[in-house]
Amino acid sequence: PNAAKCFPYSQVEAPPAQSFPVLNWSNETRALWAAAGYTGYYENHDCNVTGDANGPGRWLLTNSDTPTILRTNCQVVIQTNAQDIPLRSNVAVFAKGGVRFANSLTFRSDTSATRTLYLIQPYNDEPSPCTKDGIVLDNRVTIEDSVNVLLYSPCNIRKANNTDHFGQIYAGGVARIDNALTMYYRPLPVWGVEDPTSSVRHYTLDILYKRENYS
Repeated sequence: PNAAKCFPYSQVEAPPAQSFPVLNWSNETRALWAAAGYTGYYENHDCNVTGDANGPGRWLLTNSDTPTILRTNCQVVIQTNAQDIPLRSNVAVFAKGGVRFANSLTFRSDTSATRTLYLIQPYNDEPSPCTKDGIVLDNRVTIEDSVNVLLYSPCNIRKANNTDHFGQIYAGGVARIDNALTMYYRPLPVWGVEDPTSSVRHYTLDILYKRENYS
């Protein structure tokens, strides 16, 4: 072997990584979203689950007609059976308690226009370490391709059961994907994100080591 090109085994450094983006809830965040067109604002802190939803969940079942922020200190809960949810506008949910949807929900646009749905558990709302999943979409929660979705939580995110996802997922813990999820990346703008401490613009692939066996 060529001594000039042969080196003893050494540890290869890990590739660069980008730190988790920080999206806090604050008056400044609300103002940035309002400037981007989310002029509607609604607060609902009715945390009691009655039947198939709690207060924030029931609001989302009948969302407003203008791009709106829903702010709640609760977990947003919808667990109705076979519920069709036509979105009449773009909606951003900022939920301190996260989100839990279950039991055959279908989100779709009410027209031919594409809608945007943000399900966000703000970074400064969940104490560290996380004690439970931040966002859970379970049991045939379907979001049609007419709705782009961004899921964000500093904790775990769980999405299950034979569905498609059009958008992005940001989990500060583990993003657990069960049972044949198909994901289609779609860029969604987000306002109020703090600059990460490190960034990755691109990767360059090259051969660092080549293993050759000689008899």
